[in-house]
Amino acid sequence: MEMDNYCPLCLEKRSVWFSATILKKYKVHYYYCKNCGMLQTENPYWLKEAYNNVIALSDTGLVSRNISMKKTLSILLYLYFDKTGKYLDVAGGYGLLTRLMRDVGFNFY
Repeated sequence: MEMDNYCPLCLEKRSVWFSATILKKYKVHYYYCKNCGMLQTENPYWLKEAYNNVIALSDTGLVSRNISMKKTLSILLYLYFDKTGKYLDVAGGYGLLTRLMRDVGFNFY
């Protein structure tokens, strides 16, 4: 069984939903599971390269972007999703957004 064709959460068959270029050089497929709604890339063979220099010295907006995203995401979750649900920030970098979402009362991991 080719694992890219099966959802890691519910083990149902899934299909390629779209493809995108990552790091300006890797064409990557995104798989979507109609059963549980999971959207995931193929095996992330590019992660070591992607996290080689995670934060550029010139990136002075890292914290402000996360605070802004916390506000937007909180509103979306509060209005359209389960306020008491469990949420997972996959590939959450340093975890700042996860921490901020927990601080405002959402069950984020």
